Amino acid sequence: YILSKGQVEVSRVDSLGKVIEKQVVGPGHLLGTRACIFPERSEFNVTAINTTQAWGLPKTKLLSYMMSQPDRFMVAMERLNNAEARTLLPLSMAEMAQGMFTHLSEQTLNNLIKEAQPKVYPACTTALQKNQVIKELFLLVVGTLKYGSKTLKPGVLLGEALIAHGEHRWEHEVVCNEKVGVWVLSVPALLRALHPSRKDPETAKVLPVIRD
Repeated sequence: YILSKGQVEVSRVDSLGKVIEKQVVGPGHLLGTRACIFPERSEFNVTAINTTQAWGLPKTKLLSYMMSQPDRFMVAMERLNNAEARTLLPLSMAEMAQGMFTHLSEQTLNNLIKEAQPKVYPACTTALQKNQVIKELFLLVVGTLKYGSKTLKPGVLLGEALIAHGEHRWEHEVVCNEKVGVWVLSVPALLRALHPSRKDPETAKVLPVIRD
C-alpha cells in the first residue's frame, strides 16, 4: 500500500505479539513492501489514526513486474535488506563475551562491537554453503538458523567454535528458517579489533587462532 492521505501508526511486533517499536507515518509511506517481496510474515500492525487513503498493489502484480526486470529486482531486495539491517539493536558486551572472547577486556570487546556490521538475510535462503571457507563470524540476534541438524537461536556466535578448534571451512550449510538478523565480524575486522590489546595475555591467546 502507498499512503496518499492521513496518518497511521505502524507497530512492529515480535513472535509473541509484543510491540517492540512503533512510529506514525503519513502520505508517501509504503506499507507491506518486504512481506510482498520476500516469503516472510508481516511483523507490523497498522492502525489508522484519522481518515486515511491508500493505493493498493496486489502482491502477484508487484512480483510479476519485478521479476520481469531481474536486475532492478535484485537492487530492490538489497536495499530492503540494508534498510532492515539498520534497525538491528546495538550489540552489548554480554552478547560478545562468549567462547574464546569470554575473558577479553571491556575495551577489546568494545573494539569488536565497533567493527561488527549488521546484515539481514531473507527467509528461506542459504546464507552459507557447506565447505565454504570461514571468512566471518556471525552473531545471531534475530530469527533462527538451521545448521546441520541444529536450530540456532539468537545469542549464538556462529563460527567461533570452529575457528577455535582449527577448522577453516563450514561443516554444514547455514539456512535461514525465517528473516534473520546478524552482526558480522570479518577476519580482518577481528584482527583490527584485537591488535591494540595484542600484549594483553587473554588477547594473546586469541590472536594466533584467528591468524591461522
